[in-house]
Amino acid sequence: MLISIVIPTYNRSGSLKKNLPVLRECLGESADVEVFVVDDCSHDGHKPANTTLCEKLGFHYRWLAQNRGPAHARNVGISHATGEWVAFLDDDVRVDTQWLLCLRNALSQAPHETLGIEGAVKSLGSGLWDTEVENLAGGLYLSCNCVYRRKTLVQTGGFDEEFCGPFAEDHELACRIKKRGDIVFEKKLVVFHRRRNIRLVEYCRNSLRRMRMMLDAELYFYLKHRDRYHTFRYAPTFWHGLVLILFKHAISTIRRRTIGQLLLNPVQAAALLVSSILEQVSAWLLAPRYLAAAYGRKALYAEQQTDWEKTSALWGFTERVVPSVLRFDPDIIGSILFRLQKKPVYDARAVFKKTVSGTRAAHARIFIRIDDLFLRDQALVERFCDLLKGNAIPFLAAITGNDLLRDENLPAIRTVIRCGGAIGVHGFSHSGRFGPYQSEILQLSFPQLDRLNGPVLDACTQGNVTPVAFVPPFNAVSWDQICHLGTTYPVICGGPETMRFTGRLFGPVVLNSGSLFFPSCQPFYGSAASLVTPAMYKAVMGARAPVCCTFHFHQEAEDGFSSLLQCFQLYGGAIHGWQTIRPKDTIAAKDG
Repeated sequence: MLISIVIPTYNRSGSLKKNLPVLRECLGESADVEVFVVDDCSHDGHKPANTTLCEKLGFHYRWLAQNRGPAHARNVGISHATGEWVAFLDDDVRVDTQWLLCLRNALSQAPHETLGIEGAVKSLGSGLWDTEVENLAGGLYLSCNCVYRRKTLVQTGGFDEEFCGPFAEDHELACRIKKRGDIVFEKKLVVFHRRRNIRLVEYCRNSLRRMRMMLDAELYFYLKHRDRYHTFRYAPTFWHGLVLILFKHAISTIRRRTIGQLLLNPVQAAALLVSSILEQVSAWLLAPRYLAAAYGRKALYAEQQTDWEKTSALWGFTERVVPSVLRFDPDIIGSILFRLQKKPVYDARAVFKKTVSGTRAAHARIFIRIDDLFLRDQALVERFCDLLKGNAIPFLAAITGNDLLRDENLPAIRTVIRCGGAIGVHGFSHSGRFGPYQSEILQLSFPQLDRLNGPVLDACTQGNVTPVAFVPPFNAVSWDQICHLGTTYPVICGGPETMRFTGRLFGPVVLNSGSLFFPSCQPFYGSAASLVTPAMYKAVMGARAPVCCTFHFHQEAEDGFSSLLQCFQLYGGAIHGWQTIRPKDTIAAKDG
C-alpha cells in the first residue's frame, strides 16, 4: 500500500456527505490507496449516517467510544494505516480533482530527506473566519492537507494527545518531524475548505473557553519546543505572544481582515469585535494561571528519556533519585529581572543542597572543561600546554569541528592531549544565530547535524583522536539534539543557557542511550579565579557530587593562566578525567 488517508470527524455527518463522494471520485479505483474515517464519538444520529456512507464508498470507518480530540483520532488512523505515506484530510475540506495525481507526482519525486509534504488550502467562503484556514504559500503545516511518511510518524510518536482540541497539535508534530528531515510545500496539491458556519452568539459565549484552550496549547507547545517555537509564530516566545494578546488582541483580530471584508459582513464584524474583546479580557483573567503553570510544569519529555537507575548510581544515591531532585526550582522573579540584575538564575548549589543528604559519596568529583580553545592562536595554545606539563591534571578541551578537520592542526591537538586534555567537539564554526538565540546547531535537523558531524569524526579517526564529548557552542542545544548526539558521543555538555531547553533539568544524568548529559552552571561556570577563594573551595568540595567546572580559554589567558594553574593546584586530587565518568563505569561501581 502506498497511501493511507486519515480523516477525523466529530458531529459532521453533513460535511462528510458532501466531501467524501468527491474524494471517492478523485481516487477512482486506485488499489494502492486506503481511506480511514475516524469518528471521535459523534453524537447519536451521526454514527449511522457515517457508517452507511463509508460502506457505500468503500472507506474504512472507525467509531471511538470516547471523545478525546483530533490528535487521538488521527493516531488511531495511523495505527490502522498500512501505507508507506499517511495523508491527513479534515471532514470539512473538498479535494481538488487532481489531488491524487499531484500527490503521486510529489511522492515519486520526494528524496529520502523529505519526510512530509504540505499542500495548499484554499477557502470557498468569503466570511471573516474563512481566510483564517488558508495555506497558500506553505509553512503553516495544516493537518487538513498534509502527508507524512508512516515510518516517521511511528518514530516520532504521532500527534501529541496532550493537545485535546484543534490548537497547535499539527504545528507541534511538524516541529518534531522537521528535526528529523524536511517538510516541503506542494502548491498544486490543493484542497478547498468549506465555508465556516459560525454560530455568532455561541461563538461569543465560548470566548473564555476558547482562549483558555488556545493558551493551554500554546504554552505546552512553547515549553516542549522552546528552541523552535519562534519559527511557527510571529512572537519569539509564548510570553511575547501573551503580552500581545493582553494588549492588542482585539485590534489585531480586526486588522487581519480588510475593510472590504468587514463592510461586506457587518453582522460577523460586530460578533468578531465582541468576541475578540471578550477573549482579550479572558486572557487577563487567565494570565496568572499561565505564569504559575509555566514554572511549575515538569519536563516529562526529558525525564522519560533519562535512565534514572543509572543516574542514581552515577551520583552515588542510596535510593533511586526522584527527577525533581535534579531539577532547578522555578525562580520567576529572577528570570524576570535577569537582564537588569545580571544575577544567575540557575545556581548549581541549589541542586546540590537537595542531593547532598541522599548520596553516599564522600567528596566532590570535579571535571574541568575549557571552552573556546581555538587553534588559530597556536602560540597561545603552546604556551598553555607548556605551563601544564608535569601537572598531570586532566581536562576537557573544547575544540571546534572546523579546527579538528584541518590537518595542520593535528600537532597542536596531540600536544593538548599529551598535557592532559581530552577532546570535546565544540560545534563546528562556533558562529550563528537562530531567532532569539545565539546558536550554531539549534537550527539544524538531525540529518544536517550528522552531515557536519561525520567528516569531523572521520578526521579524528584518521588522526587517532577520540572525542569524548560534544560541547554545543553558546550552550544552545535542544533536548532532542542532546538525545540524538548521545548516540554518537559519550558525553553531551551544556551550560546555563541549556536549562531553558531541558525544562531546568540539571545533571549529570544518564540518557536512555547510555551517554551522559553533563551541564555546568554558576558558580562553577565562569572563571578559575572565582573558584580559588576559601568560600568557593568549601562549596565545591561540599557538593559531594560530580561537578563540571567550566572556564573559557581566552579569559584565562588574560592573567597568563595563573588563576587556572592555581585552581588545578588547589583541587588537585579531586579532579577526574572525563573518561572516568562514562556510564559503564558507574554501573559497574554500583554493582560492585
